[in-house]
Amino acid sequence: MNRRRPVFWLLCALSIVLAMRAAYGFVGGLSFSEGRRLARIGDYERALPLLDRSAVGELDSEARWLAAEVRLGLWQQRIEDGADPEDVASLLAAAYRDASAALASSPASGWYWMALGNLYHQAERLSLHRQGIPLGLVGQDRWTFVGRPGRIAIGMMRIGLTREPNWYPFHDQLAYVYYDYRLKSETFEAVYRSALALPIYELHAYRSLRPPDAAILDAFTRGAIDSLGKVPWLRPVVHRIALGRLEVRRENWAAAEAHLREALAMATVPLNIAEIHYYLGLSLIGQQRFDEAAEALVAAETQTLEPLAVVARAGLAEQTGHWPEAIELWLRARRLSPRRLDVSLRLARAARRNGLGDLAVHTMREAARTHPRRHEPLAELVLIFLDQGDAAKARKAFRNLEGLDPQHPSVAVARRRLERARSSRD
Repeated sequence: MNRRRPVFWLLCALSIVLAMRAAYGFVGGLSFSEGRRLARIGDYERALPLLDRSAVGELDSEARWLAAEVRLGLWQQRIEDGADPEDVASLLAAAYRDASAALASSPASGWYWMALGNLYHQAERLSLHRQGIPLGLVGQDRWTFVGRPGRIAIGMMRIGLTREPNWYPFHDQLAYVYYDYRLKSETFEAVYRSALALPIYELHAYRSLRPPDAAILDAFTRGAIDSLGKVPWLRPVVHRIALGRLEVRRENWAAAEAHLREALAMATVPLNIAEIHYYLGLSLIGQQRFDEAAEALVAAETQTLEPLAVVARAGLAEQTGHWPEAIELWLRARRLSPRRLDVSLRLARAARRNGLGDLAVHTMREAARTHPRRHEPLAELVLIFLDQGDAAKARKAFRNLEGLDPQHPSVAVARRRLERARSSRD
């Protein structure tokens, strides 16, 4: 009996330890779930302590990686709020420690290589901010502008891509680093490879570049074409539609039509058929084949694409001088998309051009109520009232316009129109 007692107490102690570890893991899991949720909505301040608390057991790598991302997000927020980079450098250093720990515990993951590479990229940008570009480097090869942190960033991201070669956001991330360093050929190669991974341009970050970069769009198109038949999870019809949209974006109308007609030959889903007809209509407008374009746009008018197709038809009617049809279509487009300011403006301008002043006034007053902080409706009202010879209403609309922002360019334009109208009366 006495010999069994130590075994009994050992088992009790072991049970207590396991229970404590289970409880600790359970609490860590709850903390990680809540921390991840807060991180997704950008509430980094509250997310960070929860993620630090959850970095235990199997969650350790992922929690540390996400904590690094949150610290980087906090660092960027504070820089944007005007903080001096030196004052928030500790956030970047802590993010580096978290990302390094995550990578050390799971080096096979491409995510952790990319995260650490991104931190080195931020360090490169910070170094450039502190030191500037030495004048002696001007005119030299662009690689001479890339410092040690930047080269490490590129190397780590390339390693990350060897782990996750088909994950298109990693290609996008590397492309943006090259783009930031003005390494053009490397940027275009990375963009090309991102299109090989996912040839749907609208799902990539490049679409948000302002101003758009035509060379990036060209590189992406090459990859999207070269990937035909090599993306097994992407249906051929969807791939062809994506290529048609790309060529419409590039205003390469004949190539767009060719891709879209191939897509139409294989399409069976009504929504795909409608989308093909919509972009086919745009490509035919670009080739000035207006009758064919109108037929294609009518065929595109399903419930989902009807607002877009009607807007395109209204623009086509204007282009071909069919003003009664254009006004009717703009009215329909406004009913379908009552909050689209561009539609209301096009309707008002078409009505004004065709002597329908009351319709133009009503449209712009409705637009001003819907968009009380936008200048366009009030600026348009000034012009409409001047056309009608109603100087008092024009001045009232101008005062409302000026009240929004006296420095806005539309105010100066409207003021000049009022002055010219006054001079002509005198």
